[in-house]
Amino acid sequence: MNNKLTIKQYIINDTNFQDWASSELSKIFKKHKLVGYIFTKIVKNTKTSKTGNILDAKVLNVYLTEKTYLGDSIEIEQLAKDWELFLLNETYNISDPVFINPPLDLWIATKQEWCCKVAVSLSKQFNRSFRDMLSVVYYTVVSLYAKKRVYMGNLNYVFKNSYLRVLMEIRAEKRRLTQLSGRLVSLQSEITNKGMDENLMLEDIIPAPEVQDEEDFEYKDLVKRIVNLLKQSFSDREIDQIISKEGKQELLPRQLYIKLLKWRQKHSSKEVTE
Repeated sequence: MNNKLTIKQYIINDTNFQDWASSELSKIFKKHKLVGYIFTKIVKNTKTSKTGNILDAKVLNVYLTEKTYLGDSIEIEQLAKDWELFLLNETYNISDPVFINPPLDLWIATKQEWCCKVAVSLSKQFNRSFRDMLSVVYYTVVSLYAKKRVYMGNLNYVFKNSYLRVLMEIRAEKRRLTQLSGRLVSLQSEITNKGMDENLMLEDIIPAPEVQDEEDFEYKDLVKRIVNLLKQSFSDREIDQIISKEGKQELLPRQLYIKLLKWRQKHSSKEVTE
């Protein structure tokens, strides 16, 4: 069932909840479910009282949907409590809004056309696909709705948050290694090659990694065996000095050189060559 929201407005100046409920709720419940509301105050600049003060209108906007809607409706006790809270806030000049958002599925079903218009606007402004921008709008709606303290009837606020989210994604893309950020290039990217019938690809001009020959492997294996043999008598620091200084007497510390001479008298090259 494709349920959508309708809004009905009531001026509640000098009206208590019991009187309003007895006259209006029965009319509402004949065809509708009460699924959300917000209490607001509207300042009327065009009319003034006899004392010259600007008149305020206390307003209750209720969100209604068809009785066939299978979701939950607002409990009357909750509406009565928020009615009293709104009047209390007015007494102490507290600006915190008093509201309950309608269910998210009803909000999206009702505002789907508006979401698409926002996505089209963002798509043109940022040169992004409509589908990506629509995903941003819906993600923003769900995120704001989850906060509970955001009134979803403020469409301008929803639009601004969608706009900011696109900016955040663009900023993140600049730090991310992707082709969209310009920091990543595919190996299949074509490179214009003048004088050739066909363009080259980037992978065609990247040199292949050097392959180590057999002599290189034999040398590294020999060094590894020598180091393993030295470890039986020398510390890692001493071995590093011996290998890096190539065994020259004038470059080695005297004690280490004497120790190395004694070690060589006890060992043969056959221990690492055979």
